[in-house]
Amino acid sequence: MKKSIIAIIAAVSLLSLTAAITMASSHGHGNHGHSSHGSASGAIGSTVSANGEVIALDPTGRTITLHHEPIRALRWPAMTMELDLENPSIAEGLAEGDRIVFDLKRLTETDYLITGIRKR
Repeated sequence: MKKSIIAIIAAVSLLSLTAAITMASSHGHGNHGHSSHGSASGAIGSTVSANGEVIALDPTGRTITLHHEPIRALRWPAMTMELDLENPSIAEGLAEGDRIVFDLKRLTETDYLITGIRKR
């Protein structure tokens, strides 16, 4: 009886861990664009521009946290997110609260990269 209970507990634990790993690995920026009406527009390698506001700058210059307006081309609602920068120099001269226009390149189905930023 004890072995059966231990086996059941182990199986439930394994299923929970598998579900958590699956959810974590499937969360990419591109998932925001998925809907029941089809996948986001834009081929891999394509670039879209969007309006946003700088929320935080990574001291290493690798990422930027911003709040962006809806991006219709990607079917993304307005949201706050951290995005990778193509080059640290892209964020030079920016400060928290700056209103910007940024260029976002689609690298894969779920990964995006900021390739340019201009103050509005």
